[in-house]
Amino acid sequence: ITPAPTANAGNDATICAGSTFSPVASATSYSGVAWATSGDGTFSNKFILDPVYTPGAGDIASGTVTLTLKAMAISPCIGYNSDDLILTINAEPEANAGPDVTVCENEAYQLQGLVSNACAQSWSTTGDGTFDNSGLTNAVYTPGSGDIASGSVELCLMAEPCDPCTT
Repeated sequence: ITPAPTANAGNDATICAGSTFSPVASATSYSGVAWATSGDGTFSNKFILDPVYTPGAGDIASGTVTLTLKAMAISPCIGYNSDDLILTINAEPEANAGPDVTVCENEAYQLQGLVSNACAQSWSTTGDGTFDNSGLTNAVYTPGSGDIASGSVELCLMAEPCDPCTT
C-alpha cells in the first residue's frame, strides 16, 4: 500500500521589500514537488522543497502573495496534496517633511509631514526649538532662541520600518 503524499509549505512569513524568501517546507511520500505563486515573483528552482523566492513588482505592490507547495503522489497513486503559505512583503517606509516655510520668530508652526509604510515616525531638529509631540506627523514646532538668532532651522521627519525590516 503506497501512502498518499503530504505537503507542508511552512509557516506564513513576513519579509522586507527587496529581500528574498526561503520557505521551510516538508513533504512525505512524494515522487516530486512543485511550487506555484499567486503573484509575479520567481523561484530559484520550483521543483525542490527549499527554493529561494524573489518577489516581483506586483507582489511588492500588493503587499502579500500566496506560495503553494504541491507534492505529487508515488505511482501507482495519482494526484497530489498541496499546502499554502502567505508571504507578507513590507514596503520600505517613506517620509515627506512637507514644504519649506517662513514663520515669524514668535510663532509656533504646525508641521505637515506625511509618512507611509512605517510603524513609527519621529521629528528631529538641528536647532534648539521644541516639538509638542515629536512622534506625530503634524506636530507643532516652536522655534528656540538659537533658531531665531540663526534665522533658520532644519527639521527632519524619520519614518521607521515595521518588523522584520530594519531600514
